Amino acid sequence: MLSQQKIRETNLKRIFHIILTEKGISRAQIAHKTKLTKTTVSSLVDELIEKHFVEETEASETQAKIGRKPIQLKPDSAHSVIIVISWRAHTILFTILSVSSCILFEHTITYSNKENATVLLTSYCNEILIPLTKKKHLKLLGICIIVPAIVDQIQQKIHSTVLHLLNNELCAAVLREKIPLYPLAILNDTACLGYTELLNSHLQKQNFSYVNVNSGVGAVFFEKGKMLGGAGAMATQFGHLSINRNGTQCSCGNRGCLEQEIGEMNLTRKAAQFDIVPTRKRPITFEYIGKLAAEENKNAQSLIRCLAKDLAYGLSNLIVLCNPRLIVLGGSGIKLGEIYLEAVTEELHKIGFKEFISKVEIKFSTLGDSAETVGAARYFMDTYFNFTQKASSDFYLG
Repeated sequence: MLSQQKIRETNLKRIFHIILTEKGISRAQIAHKTKLTKTTVSSLVDELIEKHFVEETEASETQAKIGRKPIQLKPDSAHSVIIVISWRAHTILFTILSVSSCILFEHTITYSNKENATVLLTSYCNEILIPLTKKKHLKLLGICIIVPAIVDQIQQKIHSTVLHLLNNELCAAVLREKIPLYPLAILNDTACLGYTELLNSHLQKQNFSYVNVNSGVGAVFFEKGKMLGGAGAMATQFGHLSINRNGTQCSCGNRGCLEQEIGEMNLTRKAAQFDIVPTRKRPITFEYIGKLAAEENKNAQSLIRCLAKDLAYGLSNLIVLCNPRLIVLGGSGIKLGEIYLEAVTEELHKIGFKEFISKVEIKFSTLGDSAETVGAARYFMDTYFNFTQKASSDFYLG
């Protein structure tokens, strides 16, 4: 039987999630949604207000009916915050977000392969970000580090073909050691993007996959609102699905990985096959190829169709394994444009298992630039944060 504290924690999370989603809802409406009594809802809401997670506000004129304006509840954006650090190849983005997902601070630093990114990351967090939250009297709930990597819970390691880690096998332990006083979560980038897609697109009851075509390639699968395997990318490594057993060897040890064939970090090599070469002013990126194609450059259009065919081959295998009803394509790959989406769809219907393919919708993500950061913060709150216990220095991998 669930303890009273566990039940209370579950209900607090449910109510806070509803307030985050609705951004203006009354106690009575929450009681209707949750099927809890009005007395129970009122008590739990009062607790969230007292702890500065929620605040009260009067409804607007359009919301209010005749008579006294009802009191609305919304997330408190001025007190409780989460630090989110997005660690990418050559850049690290530092963000402080309120629990309502408002960005209160943002800064990016660049680094070279000769520098120790772990030291740069942890030093900036400890010397700049954490003191800043204290100076502004903000309650720091936790710290999330997003990586384009596999986050291995069992071996306590981070495996990445995108980041140039100087001491890969010790990275997770070093991060925990150097940021010791607050809850710390290390999360996969595709999982964070997919979680934001789940929250923003009303897909909680639908089976869907989010596919991130970026420097590398990743995918995460959701079944009725639940992320398969958590946010560490240990459940599946779509980017390392081989689509050419005689292809270029990947750093993972496999050959012809999808990441090697269609990832942006290998795009220059691929583009050379279509006589597209970089210049000092024009490095080869998805955005550049997409612009060339829009200008009717035949070589760029041919390259995009080649990339689409390779992705379609990988998606056909994903569909057979997971049978999603929707595939959302995200990442910088969508900058290749509509020609890319059309070609992926067309190729998929040529090669895929028709019984499954015919039921799948494929579309581009419409999330904004902060989607990864917001997804990490929301996943931390929904999965790890505990309203009824005192803050601890817990460590979460994925």
